[in-house]
Amino acid sequence: MPLIDVTYPQGALTDAARDALVEALTVAVMNAEDLPDAPFFRGVTWACAHEQPSGTYYAGGQPIDRPLFRVEARVLAGAVTTERKQTLVEAATQAVIEHSELGADDAPRVMVVLDEVADGNWGAAGGIVNAEALAGAIAAHREQEAAAS
Repeated sequence: MPLIDVTYPQGALTDAARDALVEALTVAVMNAEDLPDAPFFRGVTWACAHEQPSGTYYAGGQPIDRPLFRVEARVLAGAVTTERKQTLVEAATQAVIEHSELGADDAPRVMVVLDEVADGNWGAAGGIVNAEALAGAIAAHREQEAAAS
């Protein structure tokens, strides 16, 4: 059930680059949560790209001269281990560098924020989503895949 937001200044990405970046971030966050790459889990992994108008991005209180990117991922608390968080931050940073005009030395221009939503504080489809229900859905999907093999 991850939610992904990527925010960047106007002109930092082409439409094709934005789409490719969102796809890469989707895969990275799903991997971090150990979600199966299946239509249901992709369908509940939402992303929003926020292109900010020129002149509205600052660093150190000064207008920027080169793009900065902020990637935020919201996941259920406890769904991502510390090791997977590190892997997610690395993958998200690499995805931004790969799909933007940033270079390998520009990793400090990418900020990744992971927000863990406390169990019981996430709602979808008119009900509360919790870690137990998510784990059950993943297990059921994996059982169906195994039975189909």
